[in-house]
Amino acid sequence: MGSFARAAEETNRSQSSVSYNLALLQERLGVALLAPSGRRAVLTPAGELLLNQVKPLLQAFAYVETHAATLRNGARTRLDLVVDSIFP
Repeated sequence: MGSFARAAEETNRSQSSVSYNLALLQERLGVALLAPSGRRAVLTPAGELLLNQVKPLLQAFAYVETHAATLRNGARTRLDLVVDSIFP
């Protein structure tokens, strides 16, 4: 459960921007992702299903962002290889 104000604060956006982008996403997907529950919004069953499916993508994107920041800062990446003598 959460509020648009909290989501806006955590993403450094305005509340209206969060609301607008959510409306665009729901329109594009053709499914309601959140339902009002008092002063808060809760995930709909479809919203829960889609969130669970997109979580691995979000984690992969976070990894790419971290890796890109490392490259941007001039750090070299490291690759460790293990070679087994049985493998020709």
